[in-house]
Amino acid sequence: MPTCRSDELARRNGIRVNAIWLWGSKYAGMSASDLAPLKQLEAKNEQMQRAIARQALRIDVTEGLTRKNSWSLFGEPKAWRPCKTLA
Repeated sequence: MPTCRSDELARRNGIRVNAIWLWGSKYAGMSASDLAPLKQLEAKNEQMQRAIARQALRIDVTEGLTRKNSWSLFGEPKAWRPCKTLA
């Protein structure tokens, strides 16, 4: 199989040379049968990261609302605030 230089390969395919080096370091020594499970694991990892990010956002929003409205969470005492009086 003839080989070509990475800069020529990048130019022909419209990508950067750095991308070729990154792909080479990531997939070096792998066969085509190794790539399918790797891709499935990467897809599952992305799905899990999105689920974790959504859950973290829900927690942040809930905590922000409870602080703003001075609701108590899990039996925590509410912060006491004196009422403003009209003078």
